[in-house]
Amino acid sequence: MKGFEMKTLAVLGAVGIMAIAGAAKADTTINFSDKSDSETISNGYGNSGNITTTWTGTPTAWTTGYGDLSKAVYGPGAGATMSLTLSASSGYQVLLKSFDLADYNQFNSLATITVSVDGGAASAVPGSGNAIVGGSSHNSFTGLTYVGNSSITLSITETDGNPGQDLGLDNIVYGQQAVVVPEPAALSLMGLGVLGLIRRRRPA
Repeated sequence: MKGFEMKTLAVLGAVGIMAIAGAAKADTTINFSDKSDSETISNGYGNSGNITTTWTGTPTAWTTGYGDLSKAVYGPGAGATMSLTLSASSGYQVLLKSFDLADYNQFNSLATITVSVDGGAASAVPGSGNAIVGGSSHNSFTGLTYVGNSSITLSITETDGNPGQDLGLDNIVYGQQAVVVPEPAALSLMGLGVLGLIRRRRPA
């Protein structure tokens, strides 16, 4: 019976731990397919569930010239910066997973691409140290693991200073998940479960 009790406590503790993370909802992709050329993207575009969007830098939709992206948004002007902030409702987390970038026509622009999580210091996105390709292709930034308890801000700056070297942003994928705060009883079960696991592994 003692072994059964310890196993039961361990299982209950594990269940309590898993409950903290909460359930994840299906990912959302922002791809601008419903936007007309020269249309400015406004705050709220790309909202989904418990995530709201804020756009800065006047990102503007355009169809052709950004590699093989069918519709992208760019920040107008030399050295333009555009950014997207994904804000989570209370009790939720937001996850930035991937996005695509392309340079206009045949240029290979230099870019500064950063992410700030929960209002903290901006850090460079992995793999963003090189020029963004132009021509018929695009850069994909995938497998990102940014998790924000309140917000995530993606910021893109064209650093060549040439107004003809716009960077096109497309296919932004983000997720969201609830953060469940366990009740005191669940916390007790978690503690007992961990204790049970420790005692079970001790040599007799």
